[in-house]
Amino acid sequence: MKKFIASYASWIALLLLLILCAATCESFRIPANYIVMLRQACYTGIIAIGMTFVIGAGGIDLSVGSLFALSGVIAF
Repeated sequence: MKKFIASYASWIALLLLLILCAATCESFRIPANYIVMLRQACYTGIIAIGMTFVIGAGGIDLSVGSLFALSGVIAF
């Protein structure tokens, strides 16, 4: 049981946080809110997938964050 909790601690914490937020705030439970949260997180997820490939290939490129910020400024 200890090994399970240790390996899934971040997922358990996220689940507990979602349950707490859903229990305390009624507007948190509407489906549109979950869609908005997923849309906001997808940009970071896409960059994280790309960085995983870069780090896995042996190169660490710190300019990705600045390029992401620059493209965000240009796009809006």
